[in-house]
Amino acid sequence: MTKYWKIGFTVGGGRDIWDEFVEHNVAAIGWGWELGDLTNYRDQLRMYEKWRKSKCGSRKAFYQLWIFYNEIHPKDKLVAYGKGEVRGCGIVIDNYKHMPDQDFPHAKPVDWDVPFEPIPSSKLPKKLKLKLERPITILPLTRDEFRKIENLVKKSETRIDSMQYAPTNELGVIFLFGRYLKKLGFNKIKKFVGRVFPDAIAMNGKGKPVKIEFELYSSGAKTHEKDYGRRGFKKRCDLIVCWEDDWEKEFGEKCPIKVLELKSKIG
Repeated sequence: MTKYWKIGFTVGGGRDIWDEFVEHNVAAIGWGWELGDLTNYRDQLRMYEKWRKSKCGSRKAFYQLWIFYNEIHPKDKLVAYGKGEVRGCGIVIDNYKHMPDQDFPHAKPVDWDVPFEPIPSSKLPKKLKLKLERPITILPLTRDEFRKIENLVKKSETRIDSMQYAPTNELGVIFLFGRYLKKLGFNKIKKFVGRVFPDAIAMNGKGKPVKIEFELYSSGAKTHEKDYGRRGFKKRCDLIVCWEDDWEKEFGEKCPIKVLELKSKIG
């Protein structure tokens, strides 16, 4: 039976790790490092004994971790909520995995649906808004509550109007790409990564993922080539989507990554 949950996306000190959720396709808990891999514990009592001896935190925090580990299962559905915003809805696609190299060691793989922009809590019914704002990381929701949030996410994915002028920044490029997605040979934008390079993953007409970096001018991606080296730059990114391709003009050579210039495609 499918269950529905709210999950927060901050770690110690209130740091926002939503981008990491999307990049790694997970929902995760950032406390309880000392416990290691939770699959090593035969039951709740043994896990709690280790928690208490290691002074990992309060009993309340332990039960939140236990619920995450033991009660959230594949096919359950999640709402990522925090800082007054819904960041996405998702479905759990696999069992628990330990990620000791991340700031969030305890994770569940999730296929996230991400709205074009975060949805402020002011757009939610008052009762649901107050429930989500409770300072609890893992919180059960009803099916109707989840569907109200999911509908807002889906509406945000499709609410794109025409643009009356050429873009003047990267957000305008993202807007136009979404507006003419099908015309440009893509089925959907699967997810926005955020502050991590590249910016997004889209599915092309053949159903294959394409890693995309958005820039107003293609030359703006040069900083990432400097950061990762040419080999890393080409390995991490499949396509630069820009308003104008000025790479060759600026650097005297063709861009090492395929470029999609919206100016010539859309006009």
